[in-house]
Amino acid sequence: MKINRVNYYKGPSLYSLKPSICIELDIEDLEYRSSDLLPGFTESLLACLSDVELATCRSYQEKFSERLKHGILMVSILEHLTIIIQQAAGIDVSSSKTLMTNTTDIYNVIYEYKESHSGIYAFNAALDLVNGLINNQNPVQLKEYIENTARLYRTYKLNPSMEVIYNAAEQALIPVERMNPKRLRLGTGAKQKYVDGTITSETTNISVENASNRQSTKDLLGLAQLPVPDGIIVNTIEEIFSGADYLGFPLVIKPLDRRLGKTITNIKDRQELFNVVNCQDPQIKTYLLERHYTGNDFRLLIIDGKMAAASHRVAPFIIGNGKSTIQQLIEIENTNPLRGEGPYTPMSKIPLDQSMTCFLEKSELSLQSVPTKGQVIQVMGDIHIETGGQAIDVTDQVHPSIRNLGITAAKTIGLDIAGVDIICKDVSNPLDEIVICDVHANPNIRMHQYPSEGKPRDVGRAIVDYLFPNRQDAVIPVIAMIGGNGDNHTTRLLRYFLDKDDIRVGLMFKEHSFKSKPKSDRDLGSILSNPFVDLAVIELNADNILGEGLPFSNCDIGIISRYSTNERMKYLITEVVIETGACILNAQDVHIEELSRAAKAETIVISSNEENPFIDRAISSGRAAWFVDNDSWIIYTKERTHRRFLPLQSITNEADEQTVEYVLQALAAAHRQGVSLEQLREKMMRFNRQQSSESNRAKSVYKMVEVPKELQEIPQAAPSKKLFL
Repeated sequence: MKINRVNYYKGPSLYSLKPSICIELDIEDLEYRSSDLLPGFTESLLACLSDVELATCRSYQEKFSERLKHGILMVSILEHLTIIIQQAAGIDVSSSKTLMTNTTDIYNVIYEYKESHSGIYAFNAALDLVNGLINNQNPVQLKEYIENTARLYRTYKLNPSMEVIYNAAEQALIPVERMNPKRLRLGTGAKQKYVDGTITSETTNISVENASNRQSTKDLLGLAQLPVPDGIIVNTIEEIFSGADYLGFPLVIKPLDRRLGKTITNIKDRQELFNVVNCQDPQIKTYLLERHYTGNDFRLLIIDGKMAAASHRVAPFIIGNGKSTIQQLIEIENTNPLRGEGPYTPMSKIPLDQSMTCFLEKSELSLQSVPTKGQVIQVMGDIHIETGGQAIDVTDQVHPSIRNLGITAAKTIGLDIAGVDIICKDVSNPLDEIVICDVHANPNIRMHQYPSEGKPRDVGRAIVDYLFPNRQDAVIPVIAMIGGNGDNHTTRLLRYFLDKDDIRVGLMFKEHSFKSKPKSDRDLGSILSNPFVDLAVIELNADNILGEGLPFSNCDIGIISRYSTNERMKYLITEVVIETGACILNAQDVHIEELSRAAKAETIVISSNEENPFIDRAISSGRAAWFVDNDSWIIYTKERTHRRFLPLQSITNEADEQTVEYVLQALAAAHRQGVSLEQLREKMMRFNRQQSSESNRAKSVYKMVEVPKELQEIPQAAPSKKLFL
């Protein structure tokens, strides 16, 4: 078996509304050889899967293992193995399907994926496994494939903060795209915004700089009369010890630039300070030495002037049993199912590193020390969850005075999203013996979304809601058309109808075929990335959708021309129109009955002939419709009220049915988008005057801007792409 072609669909496609990979697979001589016809194959495969919880076939109630015994085609086995491997690697996927093609031995295997590197590796792993078993090679360790898939997923997936925001945007039906491992784009066109970690495009550069330098942070907070710890800047060993004598013990030492090194707290004497300094990164030249304040450590998350969450942060610790060493106790604690590798679980594993050794030396301990039974030992000097700390949600316990203190601190630094670290004994009491020890410009929100204890807080949604109070603030209207027959009449005319001084309309279509499609999968969607576009009109065809899928997850208006020969493509557009949008259907389409039932949105029917049962049905039910009556007038009807628009002869001299339908589709979409009948009538008459006075009406009405040569030469740029603005 061999792979002929791989297509990645980031959005809806003919095969699935979810992100999916489509593998064109040549199964060669295995076309008619199912699993039950290969001696020993089923038993060997089940042995490999013995340690993996088996997936259930999506179409049947029997488990995959039971279906194997009854006989399954190799291509179906690959499909389900790919899902099993991803699921066992901790990836939340479930949907898959296998489709025949018109060519013998060639199948399309379609399956859901979350991240492309792990997604394609899972299929290749399944292919290697099956080929190995068929060829009676040595037993393959499925565990290794699963571990590699999990490693790739962890390596290339979004970090926890970004993932939380990404998922929240998807749930809010706000378009979100991963630009690189650290940056997301939310929204479309002129309404798009960016998020990098938890720094947004609304965050000012100067506020980030204020928060990056700890002394600048303290200075600003101090000027605002907010409580901050006493401290001084030190650059040398001599300055560190003289500063310690001046401030007095216990002390805290931290790099002046918060982006470097770790904070060490509760340094009790000169010997401890000496040990700590010698464990610091020698490349760090400037430190902030501060007086240590006794109390608990709390993080307040401030979003747009409101406290969204609060956590009590606890440094990693172990409890002695009188037998095991500190290292052994840490290794036992790291088996806790709540702890995992990297920042993707409620708690991280406690690292056995040099900083731990240095911290233990402060208390004259080592990794080989054996604590007494019940003895609690803190093993790290910082309380970050990335180094094994715990986060306990205390959002509902925060006293209003402390909540306002955090809000004021974020406002003072100038941050729209901030993590404010405070030290106090009890966060539920009014301000008393409290200091602000740090303000973060890019706070990790994992601790609030996935706390070690307490109620999870949906802070990802809070950030999305701050950026976009509702979906209309995030997305420009998208009008999509399928089945335009390649001549762009409807979309060009629609663009003309929608054009206004205060609305910049983008029109996009592609002219190359699927087979010559460039590698970039962003070509059609590039109009949605243009920050000057207020409304997008996108014309799709079979080649576009087969090669790239849809460049959007939802659209506001879908125009389904009856000239599209692919029934599934019509249904796809119908499915992605939002419920508050509209589907424009042709009453003479042979699939109109099924499309009407499938539509979640309002349906608007058009017809070049009044004598049509679907026009009659629309009129009787009060739904909107556009048609040409028996007197050759274009009629708009809604709520059983007919309005004469214009005589057909005044609009077009071309009597062919297809041209009339193009005009009706454009009128229906423009009116549904908010252009009044009076405005449409005026524009239509102006269009006709220009048509009669110009030999080339396209030139007089449409300003066509070819993609500049410089842009065409960029790798993966789309050929013959036209952008109308």
